Amino acid sequence: MNLENALKHGADVSYGPLTEIPLPPNTAASTWFAPDLVKLSGTKMKTVDKYGLFSLKSGLLADVIYKSIVLTKTDLVLLENKKGHMLMTKDGRVLAGEECDDAKDLGEGFFAKKVRKLWALFRVSDGAQLTDFSYLDISHFSEGTCAAVQKSGTMLLGMNGQPLFSNLFGYAAPYKGGFAIVGDKKQRTYIDRTGKALFTGAGPRSRDFQNGYAVIEDPKGRFGAIDTAGRVVIAPQYKFVKDAMSGMFVVSNSGAYKTDGSDFQGKDFGLVTADGSTVLPQKYGRIDARADGGYDYGNQVVWTLTEGNRRYVYAVFVSGIVNAQGQVVLPDKYVSVGEESEGLRAFKSYEDNILRFGYMREDGSTACIVATVDYGSLSDPARKLLMEDMSLQLGSFRGGEARVAVRDVEQKTGLFKNKSEIHAGKVSWYKIDTAGREITAAGTGALVTEEDLIKSPALPFASDMQEMMGSKFLTGPLKDAVCQVFPFDDLFEVNFTFGFALVDRTGNVLAGSREGMPSAMIAPQYLYTPNGSHEKYAALTRVADNVWLIAAEDGTSVHYSAFESPTRFADGLAVFRRYTGKAFLYGVMDHTGRELIPPQYTEAKLFANGCITVKKGEESAILRREKTVTERQ
Repeated sequence: MNLENALKHGADVSYGPLTEIPLPPNTAASTWFAPDLVKLSGTKMKTVDKYGLFSLKSGLLADVIYKSIVLTKTDLVLLENKKGHMLMTKDGRVLAGEECDDAKDLGEGFFAKKVRKLWALFRVSDGAQLTDFSYLDISHFSEGTCAAVQKSGTMLLGMNGQPLFSNLFGYAAPYKGGFAIVGDKKQRTYIDRTGKALFTGAGPRSRDFQNGYAVIEDPKGRFGAIDTAGRVVIAPQYKFVKDAMSGMFVVSNSGAYKTDGSDFQGKDFGLVTADGSTVLPQKYGRIDARADGGYDYGNQVVWTLTEGNRRYVYAVFVSGIVNAQGQVVLPDKYVSVGEESEGLRAFKSYEDNILRFGYMREDGSTACIVATVDYGSLSDPARKLLMEDMSLQLGSFRGGEARVAVRDVEQKTGLFKNKSEIHAGKVSWYKIDTAGREITAAGTGALVTEEDLIKSPALPFASDMQEMMGSKFLTGPLKDAVCQVFPFDDLFEVNFTFGFALVDRTGNVLAGSREGMPSAMIAPQYLYTPNGSHEKYAALTRVADNVWLIAAEDGTSVHYSAFESPTRFADGLAVFRRYTGKAFLYGVMDHTGRELIPPQYTEAKLFANGCITVKKGEESAILRREKTVTERQ
């Protein structure tokens, strides 16, 4: 799909019917390895700790007899039990049979098998054996090379399984960044592809080349760096040096990053360039590389509040940004910075006990401030609520407008007279322009509030809701729990005691269910993209109508989905439940509330890519629906 065209003209999604794919008896879906590949777990007493492999296209690939099944980094499947190991491709082609004692994926299209304590090298594409079973160990592949260990020493092998050099080394690691590290237990040497020495006398903790530089250790255990010409660019002097990015190094004399919960250990991390210039002084608790070649840097700020015998702690990382050229583009005062949209990015900043919500321009200058909170007094309930990020949310700009979500704050007396509790009141949305000024939509008036949703007569369960809200027994915190509202783009997703509804921003009920609400999705959502699987997404952007662009964390892969809600719907589907008089049963609905499958399953869980795992008694199955995304021209 052409994203630029889809953004301009839109796109449509069409669906096929939901089909039920039965799983083998006494099994259940456990973990998805790919859109068509799932790990099975046994459900009987003898097999509860056993696993198998199932393909939605080919059926059962491996019986439920293995104690472990994992997906390797290069998408091979490793199966292990007491009898041995099996290595196979995702389409079920066996690479290493159970006769081997061990097997491992070496990357770059190679794997190794172990028989009677010795390893041999194999090629994935055709299963060809490239070496005899003669090695004590074989390393991962890097740049077409691996290190193979024998009793007499270690050699470097090429892609044909043959040694690159006639001599053996006491230690050797495969090439990375154009150079390999060889040597003995005390000293290491960097060599090029011809075997010529680039740098000698490095310590055993010296590291591979990354982005044109290698971190080296001297005899006293201090770290520095060299370049690809063998020149020392950072003299060994630090206790910790991080691998280079954009010609810059994170340095410290307190050691590597150590975290304990939310507390950072060490406050002396700095940033220096390869020519020795200081970009950031050694006074920060954390400096992390960014995908664009720059760095985030900053310190943790901790607030504490004591009320009676309770002590509350709130911590936040306040940071700034250095670009790939080593220039500080944002000072260290930001709690969060959003994605760029129409030249503006939402931000939350903290400086001198003042928390600010606003938008910045592309050059980092402030375009507008939406709200300001003074943290001088932590006893103020509004400030405590803002610390939990519940009170204010800033949306992205589209067409010169952005939507802002605001929750009013209420302080109520709880069950104990001397104890005050803080509750979020009604939520409302309004629009702002690029100067931060509020916009009132012509003809629509104010946007719907949480209170409006509760009182809406259009709900299919409105009478029951009004009766409950009017009950003299329903007070305080109980009344707050009557409904949950999830504002998302131009819709409110509302969970009531009596059911579920989708409501637009003016209060119109688009879909509703009186007899049950959809079950929550597993978070974070599992996405499968052309470049592999990702457990988290970095961005979720509406392309057109109900088509969404989901970007993977690495910023390179995208997945298109009819994704109406981040909490309930995926690929246009939601699981809902209904009480039948004896038990709750689960069915499937679409985003209009139409029942695609009536309640008939005892269990149901929603996954990405249009798949739902279900159980009916002891029988398990997968519901799948094919979809097609078509660009408009």
